[in-house]
Amino acid sequence: TITNNVAEICSTESFSGNKSFMVENYNKTSAYAYLPINCVNGEKRGINLMAMQNGAVSDTFTLVLSYHLEGDIPCTSRTLLLDSVEAPKGEWVKLSCPEFEFPENTAFVKLYISASESLYIDDVTVSAVE
Repeated sequence: TITNNVAEICSTESFSGNKSFMVENYNKTSAYAYLPINCVNGEKRGINLMAMQNGAVSDTFTLVLSYHLEGDIPCTSRTLLLDSVEAPKGEWVKLSCPEFEFPENTAFVKLYISASESLYIDDVTVSAVE
């Protein structure tokens, strides 16, 4: 799912296979995509993905877990930084978090991947951690 950005399937850039997901900075603040996740309180997950940018000499990609706690004031969002990586122009980099736990009483959980310019995303895997 994408918010405030132009997004499309891209067949000219890919890490593996022949396509990636491209998000372009539309409002001049950032390029970001989010993945809704079904979760159970206290469950542990791991995530890996590959990302690339072609806009700046270097950019910082972040991977953030965003969520609400039941009973929070509407529009109150909590975040947990899972990974942050420097991304040179035109190079695929890995964003990952081998293990994170969903806090108790979570709702509206999303994983955000963001950059300041354009963003290509490929090979996303979310796995259960025992």
